[in-house]
Amino acid sequence: MIIAHYDGYFHSAFDDASGAATVMGIAKAVIDSGYKPEKTIRFVFHGAEEWGKSNVEYDWAKGAYEQITNIHPEWAEDAFALLNIDGMYAIAGQKDFALATVTELRDYTENAISNVIKNYPEYSVIVKSPTSTGTEDFSYSQAGVPAIVASDVEFENSNYDQNIYHSTMDSKLYGFNPEVFKMVHEIFTALLFDLDNTAVRPMNFTAEINALEESLDTEMIPADSEIFVSLEKAKEAAEKLDAKTAQYNKDGIENSAEYNKKLYEIFKEMRQNLVSFTWKTEIIFPTEQSQNNIAALEDAISALKDGNGDYAYDECLSGVDYNWYAYEFEKEAFDFQTKRMRDNAVGTWGEGLILNPDENLYDVIAFLKENYGNENTDYTEVISTLEKALENQKNYLNTAVEKENTFLKSITEKMNEI
Repeated sequence: MIIAHYDGYFHSAFDDASGAATVMGIAKAVIDSGYKPEKTIRFVFHGAEEWGKSNVEYDWAKGAYEQITNIHPEWAEDAFALLNIDGMYAIAGQKDFALATVTELRDYTENAISNVIKNYPEYSVIVKSPTSTGTEDFSYSQAGVPAIVASDVEFENSNYDQNIYHSTMDSKLYGFNPEVFKMVHEIFTALLFDLDNTAVRPMNFTAEINALEESLDTEMIPADSEIFVSLEKAKEAAEKLDAKTAQYNKDGIENSAEYNKKLYEIFKEMRQNLVSFTWKTEIIFPTEQSQNNIAALEDAISALKDGNGDYAYDECLSGVDYNWYAYEFEKEAFDFQTKRMRDNAVGTWGEGLILNPDENLYDVIAFLKENYGNENTDYTEVISTLEKALENQKNYLNTAVEKENTFLKSITEKMNEI
């Protein structure tokens, strides 16, 4: 599947009319060339990408979510991969570009586009993983369709975000680079043809297991925890499966459809069990949020015991769940937005992905703000509140470790059976 979205703000020349134009350009090139695909190539254009649902944080990409979740859920099982052109905008003056992929396709993507980007030495094109929640492909990947996406090196620091994004400046008149537009066409056409001529999904599950291992904080999780044994077994199974996949793609396979469905099942289970969100809608492993909270709370408690409330306020508590919002807004707004983030997520692509309730420290932050700069403040009650919060987070972490361990055992068994 190769996708783009046709709705946009104002002119939306780049976001994402240029993506839709590129998809249509590739479709025309495939037809005009007389190329006969090995697989079905499905070109999909979504609406409701920029906005689609009220009173919820996950109000964008509604069209793609509905398409793959409710309208055509049967697409996922048979889908080989998804290419999403919503980025790498051909803006005059920009030299640095990126593709984002699910972790399992990063190595494949770097190799598949290498011959194209050699022809454009003036530009830098990197491949990064994982993908983000900011584009439509997230819903597809959660359904089991691995994605490769036109992206940015750092969106928030990009020329596009700072000067054009969602404004009347998103116009071809801002400055259009036809050479980059051509390069993006060639990159995604190369990916399309390569995927079409690849027998089985070129997945690297070892990379995902390695990323999970790297995310675990060995100072918070005991060295004798069973999860580390399960990780090694999962890694061994993934390496064997990845080697088999690579061999099939080298030598061929008689029943590729059956094998691909098995890879689909593994990938979907990985997504369903190893993807969760921070309170800023960043993709993390389930154990990471509690780990981050524990580190911040321990730092804050230590500072308060030393009488340094300003440090706890400035450096620590904004990193705990959604409490950064408490620094700028009244409690009514804080409570409303907290509910909007987690409780109102039902029926959206964010449903269930913030795993634990917000560790609400609004009153603590208000107290520290009120007493900022006061060297004689009694922090006894505040420390007690934070110690209870710390205990909550340690319990959440234990639960997450147990769930990840159980999943690793299950997925190892399934990978060994293929």
